[in-house]
Amino acid sequence: MSPRPLEVSAIKLFKSLGEKRCLIAVSGGSDSMALLYLCANLKNKVQLKFTVAHIHHGRKFNAQFRDRTQNFVASVCEELDLDFVTNNSGASESNSESSLRNFRLAELKKIKDKTKSDLVLFAHHADDLLETRLIRLIRGTGPDGLRAMREVRGSVLRPFLGFSKSQVSAYLELIEGVHIEDPSNDSVGYLRNWIRRSWLPALEAKRPGSSGRLASSLTSLVDVVESLDSSLELARCLQDSKINRAQFLTLSSSDKRRVLGRYLQQSGFKDYGLSHINELIKRLDVEQKDLTFRLLKKIWLANAKHIWSE
Repeated sequence: MSPRPLEVSAIKLFKSLGEKRCLIAVSGGSDSMALLYLCANLKNKVQLKFTVAHIHHGRKFNAQFRDRTQNFVASVCEELDLDFVTNNSGASESNSESSLRNFRLAELKKIKDKTKSDLVLFAHHADDLLETRLIRLIRGTGPDGLRAMREVRGSVLRPFLGFSKSQVSAYLELIEGVHIEDPSNDSVGYLRNWIRRSWLPALEAKRPGSSGRLASSLTSLVDVVESLDSSLELARCLQDSKINRAQFLTLSSSDKRRVLGRYLQQSGFKDYGLSHINELIKRLDVEQKDLTFRLLKKIWLANAKHIWSE
């Protein structure tokens, strides 16, 4: 497999972000090291500024391995000319999966604030997403719980989410990257590790291709839920041939485009495209109470309550 698909996807995503300060969460394992190498390979092709953050869990659990991993990540960053930051206080209170995760997230938040970073990059991939959804189903969840990770959510970025574990591993191998595996990953005592190392391989052995189909089925269910939610949101926005302005301003950029697209279609507009819709969003995304402007051969008006055209 060529490494290009991961790099092509990442560079497209990175370029869409403009100038941002990014913190790369790196444990030293194969997935996060693949992300580190990818960012190093692309750092001169995008406007993003990368800093690597490694979280040491303290000396209470497997301190020798933690020290060795911290030094390993720092040395690779020095070799690749990437800024390296780590935590130097506190320790996880427990060795449980959830406690370690919560500790890492809290420490990453401190480093993000300290470095004034805009985004935090994680190396989660499609297999991680499937495992997370399965864990939530096992523990009990509704449709919202299946949404789980997103490629972009707030200040979190997951460039590998559209790729499988095998693709990420192949990328690391082809660029001859190095990594250190946490020995706890071999234990099936953790539910995630049992799903990853025992249950999913057994399912795949019984019915080849089942893991991929299961992942696709869960994604399809999430798409249906989001489509229903989005339709309800759009319905609340479009009222009596006008757009509810307060509701419109709370939407994401993609949903704003959908609302305006539906409004234009319902209002009989012709010969419009995405550039017109983006221009409408630009004109409407202001705090000014009353607006009047001309676009698409019609007058557009907005007040505190509504947006409409005449």
